Amino acid sequence: MQQKVTITGLDTAKIPVLSKKNCKKYLLEYKNGNTQAKEKLVMGNLKLVLSVLKKCNIPSRIDINDVFQIGCIGLIKAIDNFNLEMDVSFSTYAIPMILGEIKRYLRDSTPLKISRQIKDVAYKVLKCKEAYLAQYSKEPSVEELANLLHLEEKEIFEAMNSINTVVSIFDPIYSENGESISIIDQLSDDVNYSDKIANYATLKEGIQQLSHLQKKIIQKRYYDGLTQFEIANELSISQAQVSRLEKSAIQELKKRF
Repeated sequence: MQQKVTITGLDTAKIPVLSKKNCKKYLLEYKNGNTQAKEKLVMGNLKLVLSVLKKCNIPSRIDINDVFQIGCIGLIKAIDNFNLEMDVSFSTYAIPMILGEIKRYLRDSTPLKISRQIKDVAYKVLKCKEAYLAQYSKEPSVEELANLLHLEEKEIFEAMNSINTVVSIFDPIYSENGESISIIDQLSDDVNYSDKIANYATLKEGIQQLSHLQKKIIQKRYYDGLTQFEIANELSISQAQVSRLEKSAIQELKKRF
């Protein structure tokens, strides 16, 4: 469910919205050196930032005004980096950029200590996503995850938002009976690596051997916490391509363990 967003000093009801035609016009003008066009692009796309904010699970201790400003930074980056030759609308390109900035800010603003219960839920979500992706070749929605795991959507959001604050290929995400499990453990389904694992240098070396696009996808998926859909928008490729490249990269990394 989307939450209502109130920004101090900003009447959200009166924010102008650019049409696709005018957005393209101002983007072209900005690329040709008209800095005033950039200001119009920012002001005309603030509702895009708000729409992303409404879908974010922002902890009550974090000032939403600060998060809005961070989202605006993502919007500005999208304006600066958008390529008019791409076969994608500006909003489709900008949303993952805005969301990425917000996610990084929330990750950096969240305490590293995560409760055992949240870690348990996050682990179940990761395994469920993995199984769903293998079966349907696409990522499940939050609603689907909640139904499959018999959890509230809020629990899914909380667990994944929390785990994204510390998760990387090398970080532990779950612990039981003194034994921890990390993303690296998720690189295998049926092989026991207990006698081979923990050589992080080998994994890093393996990542360096991946193609440029594979490295980008692994970075964005497991370090930045983006979904395949978000990565596809950022890289201007299809989600199916992202899925194939991610799977092939993981297969390459598996060979090293």
